[in-house]
Amino acid sequence: RARPRNKKKAAPVVKEITKIDIPSTDNGFSNLDNDVKVTASIDYYLMSQVKRCSYTRSNDTTSYLRQKALPEGYPGMQCLYCDKQWFFNSAQQLATGLPKIEHHLAACDNCPNEVKQNICTAKNQEELERNELRAKSGERATRRQYAKIVIQRLGAPEV
Repeated sequence: RARPRNKKKAAPVVKEITKIDIPSTDNGFSNLDNDVKVTASIDYYLMSQVKRCSYTRSNDTTSYLRQKALPEGYPGMQCLYCDKQWFFNSAQQLATGLPKIEHHLAACDNCPNEVKQNICTAKNQEELERNELRAKSGERATRRQYAKIVIQRLGAPEV
């Protein structure tokens, strides 16, 4: 007999977009006037919940996992509420890393519940927002396109 699979709970079907207040930030990762035209709110909301940081080899507990060593002072992102840091050296890495930031914030003990709720709301309406952006522009609004913009803003050269 096959074991029954545990099915994930389906996200609620969202038919209307809820406006989420995006906190103003001077971290240089987001530009709301532009970002709302190219990606879903989950992406730029996540960028409002991180700050700039620099790589310090002595603080890196995962350096042995890196395919290529990062140079000292390499630009990265850090959770606003704790010391968790992320370093991305390409738009593709950032695009696949955004869910990691999202999951971290959802589990971070210091992250306010309001932020966690906003992330949940934004995530639930992501597909609807991307479809609306596609209808307006005629192009797919992908996370990778937005990640290219953020990597340029970050000033992270490929290593």
